[in-house]
Amino acid sequence: SSSQREKVILAMAKSLLKENLIRRKAAELVTGQRVVDDALQKAVDRSDQPPVKLSPLFTKYDEHVLRVWNFFTSYGESMKKWGYLTKIPTLGKLQEAIDALKDNRLEKRNSATSMDRHQAVHFLSV
Repeated sequence: SSSQREKVILAMAKSLLKENLIRRKAAELVTGQRVVDDALQKAVDRSDQPPVKLSPLFTKYDEHVLRVWNFFTSYGESMKKWGYLTKIPTLGKLQEAIDALKDNRLEKRNSATSMDRHQAVHFLSV
């Protein structure tokens, strides 16, 4: 009977975790779409004005990079406290490192601030 209760509680915990992950992903998608819709609306409203350089909010980020960054921002303070991290990486730096690892060329990419593969491996492993 107590083992059955434990199984029921474990199943409930798993289903709650799964539901939380589904809701989090849905919230991320809705928020992302809202930001894009707002940006498009502002662009239409300003069609008579000269173009403005877009802020970093409008950079396209890989879904997995967003999840890793979300993990770091959620648990980063604890990881710093335990000595696993010295500082929490920025979303832009994470995306830059992943882009460098995906790039088949070994030399630096176009941007002066881009990482090469060696720098990306070092950044992600420290």
